[in-house]
Amino acid sequence: MAGFTKPRDLILACMMCLGLAAIIAPRVAHSQAQTSPSICIDPECNSVQISPHTPFQVYLFIELPRFVNNGRGSFTVPQGKRLIIEHVSAGSALGANSFVSFSFSTTTGGVSATHSLVPTYEGETVRDPADRGASLDVVSQAIRAYADGGTIVTAKISSNASGTGGFTFSGYLVNMS
Repeated sequence: MAGFTKPRDLILACMMCLGLAAIIAPRVAHSQAQTSPSICIDPECNSVQISPHTPFQVYLFIELPRFVNNGRGSFTVPQGKRLIIEHVSAGSALGANSFVSFSFSTTTGGVSATHSLVPTYEGETVRDPADRGASLDVVSQAIRAYADGGTIVTAKISSNASGTGGFTFSGYLVNMS
């Protein structure tokens, strides 16, 4: 606490650092979303680090054609950014009495990884008495996964039946150093 003789002085100095950080925080737009700066202050208030986080979310519609065991959707992470995925949700409406699995793949630091998600069976739908209906499965999971700029994030639904589904990814983008 060199230079500060009273705890009140240290608190005031930290408050001034926060005020200055709020004024000079950079604003970056992605998909017309404003940046939410997060502020990290070291305990001695010797430095303030501002890390801009640009909110990110995307929905992928996925079709599983008849006699095909899986469907895929993908998007490319913007160059110069890293995507931090914090939440994934997915769902499907497939032929009655079907099984389903959900997964997605990412690449960071040149290493690819597949992330498997555990579905929850929601039930069957019946459109009319002649229709066998559809099996509904969903997944919603908080997660921490990374994808480097310029890489492709691929979502996959595998099943023994045809139908449709989708994935929603949400998280934020940061500048790659």
